[in-house]
Amino acid sequence: MSDAWPFVIVQARVLLAPGFLSDPGGGYGTLVDAARTGSLDQQDTRTRVIEMPGRGAVTLCFRRVQIQGAYVGRGDGLVRDEATRPMMMTEGVAMLGQREPIACDVLELGRDQVLSAVRAYVDDPGRRPAVIESVRIGQEKLALVEYGTKAEEKALDVEVPLPPTDGPRRPARVLVAVAVLAAAIVGWLIWWVVSGRAV
Repeated sequence: MSDAWPFVIVQARVLLAPGFLSDPGGGYGTLVDAARTGSLDQQDTRTRVIEMPGRGAVTLCFRRVQIQGAYVGRGDGLVRDEATRPMMMTEGVAMLGQREPIACDVLELGRDQVLSAVRAYVDDPGRRPAVIESVRIGQEKLALVEYGTKAEEKALDVEVPLPPTDGPRRPARVLVAVAVLAAAIVGWLIWWVVSGRAV
């Protein structure tokens, strides 16, 4: 798995992104267009491959979520814009090259960087912020996420035998019956020995 760099977009403004996602002219129009979610449901992730001039293929994995007040130190509830509409953010990661669909857990690795940039923006939304250069997420952390995801998938593939139709009490009933029979045999042997000696 390649290294990854987080990015976040709020109100069509790129707040955090790696430098290699900038357009030749210095903007981030390619990223903004590629990360449009359309009918994508909240929390669902999407993977998309784009071509950056002079850099080749870049794989984006992203999702669109509502900005919770707890994310940015504003207590409970949603963060809203001037028209009282809930503010949304598109958070994701970028990886060099063409990659397979990326586990959504990878997005959590860049959450601290994402929320720091979002917090600065919602505190002063009228100011056009400079894009913050994101910090690389190393392969070591990504490998842990990938390993954990595969282990979980493998565990889900294991077939668990169903219990007997009579439920789990059947073994207990058998044990009780065996114990009663053994006690009866022991009692009979004791009676037989005692009776024999008496005679």
